[in-house]
Amino acid sequence: MKTSNKFKFVILFISLLALCSCSGGESKSYTNMYGFNPEGGHAIKEKSILNKPENIVWKFKLEDGYELNYPVLADNFICFKAKKKGNKGKDAIYVLNCKDGKMQYRLKANRISSPVIYKGLLYYGEAGSYPYFHAVDLKNGEEKWFFNSKNKSYEGDIKYPIISEDRIYFIDDGINENNLNAYIYKFNLKTKDVSMIKPIEYNPRGIDLKRTSLKSPPIIYKGNLFVQLSNEKIRAIDTNMGNDQYDFDANGEIYDIAGGNDFIFVCGDRSENGEGFITKFEPYIGGGKWEKDFQNCSIRGMSIDNKIIYASMQTPNGTSICAVDSYDGKVIWEKDYKDLKLSDIIVTNKMAYVSGDDGIYCFDKGTGEVKWKYEGGIGNYTAPLIYDDRIYFGVDNCFYCIK
Repeated sequence: MKTSNKFKFVILFISLLALCSCSGGESKSYTNMYGFNPEGGHAIKEKSILNKPENIVWKFKLEDGYELNYPVLADNFICFKAKKKGNKGKDAIYVLNCKDGKMQYRLKANRISSPVIYKGLLYYGEAGSYPYFHAVDLKNGEEKWFFNSKNKSYEGDIKYPIISEDRIYFIDDGINENNLNAYIYKFNLKTKDVSMIKPIEYNPRGIDLKRTSLKSPPIIYKGNLFVQLSNEKIRAIDTNMGNDQYDFDANGEIYDIAGGNDFIFVCGDRSENGEGFITKFEPYIGGGKWEKDFQNCSIRGMSIDNKIIYASMQTPNGTSICAVDSYDGKVIWEKDYKDLKLSDIIVTNKMAYVSGDDGIYCFDKGTGEVKWKYEGGIGNYTAPLIYDDRIYFGVDNCFYCIK
């Protein structure tokens, strides 16, 4: 998306993602991470911003010690997660007026999930001994309803919310000394009823329990929910009945899952031989189509636009981005960007955008050539969100709108 940590569901963040104006009284939200449309694959319908932005429309400053990520925009509000560095304090979700950057309200909790917006409500998860899932009014933060998970005796973490067809899905997981326990929840947003509670039977031998969570957010694609089952396996689950469809073994550590062009794509690395990989398989029965290996790298994220996969890779020299033909896995171009970090690649009609350690980069998606770079504050940049000829992004302790 998901997704980073990627909303990949897409979700994935994905996932995941178009902004539409109000139509017929229904509002839809836009995110470059996980959210409204987990089949979006980080390709958005906004026109490319061809020239380097020169003006700061507004800048919102936070207190020191926060990393910003997961921006979401809907109904003239922009929301983002502010994670306290080093787990020293509570996380927060900030809601701003996207026109002038004025704060509307702030939500604080321990380990907040990525936010998603749907039909005027903001949804997010909160960690705890009995973790909560909240729905609040987008305009003023008033709580409309909440759900308290009581499926385990160890502190859990609700994460990766995905919305599809008036249903919201999220994962509640937690690690103790011996086990990783997780459940998938499915809510009917019209009735507020839980229509599915499905345990994920993780194989402890297939999971590094030193990690606090699995790396890839789930996605919904072609009627199935694809969720990481272990470090190297994905399970396809029918979204209607909750039945397990099949397991897919990626034969390598998974970092991202994406859907596009009627197929599922998985990327990651094989640490034993230093190879990154992208694998393509069929979503209904899990049949493999092709697998592409990349030497001396780890592939951490993907975006899919039409028939092209854009992948970000960690290499000994820094970061590379490559364009791969989704039909046969052939590399179209590959470029090294030493100053880039591994963020999600946001693809528009002509250009693609990615964040670096020193700014926001715009490159030609057909060639990989950098067209411009915008330098704002100092710190780690979030993947940009593009809407209505403006670019929204976060840097440590500060959030920008530029044009």
